Amino acid sequence: MRIKLFITFVFISGISTQNPVFAQNEGGLKGGSLFSSAIGGHSLSLNPANFWTSRKSGFSILLPVSFQLNNNSVSPDWLNSFLLSGKKLDDQSVDNMLGQIPGSGLSLNGYGQLMVFGLSYKRLAMYVGGTADIYGTIPKSLFQTVFQGIEFDRTIDLTNTKIGMQAVLPVSFVLSGKFGNSLYMGLGVKGLFGLAYIAMDGSGGITSHADKLSGEGSVEIHYNLGDYSIERDSLLAYSTVGKFTPKINGMGVAIDLGMTKVIGNNWTVGLSVQNIMGQIDWDETTS
Repeated sequence: MRIKLFITFVFISGISTQNPVFAQNEGGLKGGSLFSSAIGGHSLSLNPANFWTSRKSGFSILLPVSFQLNNNSVSPDWLNSFLLSGKKLDDQSVDNMLGQIPGSGLSLNGYGQLMVFGLSYKRLAMYVGGTADIYGTIPKSLFQTVFQGIEFDRTIDLTNTKIGMQAVLPVSFVLSGKFGNSLYMGLGVKGLFGLAYIAMDGSGGITSHADKLSGEGSVEIHYNLGDYSIERDSLLAYSTVGKFTPKINGMGVAIDLGMTKVIGNNWTVGLSVQNIMGQIDWDETTS
């Protein structure tokens, strides 16, 4: 009995305007026509079915890194029409540019994934990787201030300011196989080991007067950064205590499902649903 061993790494990158959620649907045609997860049969960390379709040899070494950056307003056309056009932005151009940013602000979502190690034997596979999610909302009033200037007695509204990050180390066990001539399916069960998270919500505003600045607001922060913490003293001054060192600060489980269909010699269609029932319970003593 020959053991077929492979350690697989692939490089994938993509930018889209989708809004990812924790249980994420991804799919597309080979060649990256939709999302980074659509690139061929080597997207192992994104579709568990592809652990079977990517068996090209008994032993192979690759490097898988994937990254996505999504937003609700800025597009290549927006950049080329305004900021990168080489033309002077008059008042009408600025109004048109800012008009494409919603009143709720510019929302950003980023997702990165790295596979550290992968091992496969027959229908079974195991891989260890790292994932990081970031998100944020930039108030529209900040863009108005940058491009239209500061106006006395007009409040710069900072309501709905958000920023957040989560870093997780998943350890996944995958069962995959071939059904029929060209249909492949995979099921992955993985442990989620939380490394760190931070979520910050801010509200309030700043008003510029002829002789002073005034403002009020509030900030709510939830985080787990291990031994690293934020403290406030009696004078309402904030300071940091400790040093951040990556370690397991939370644990959870999740399920991945995937399907891949090979059509002829040139096309591959794939669909995957990630992190079904995925939830991490963070250590309350360091949160």
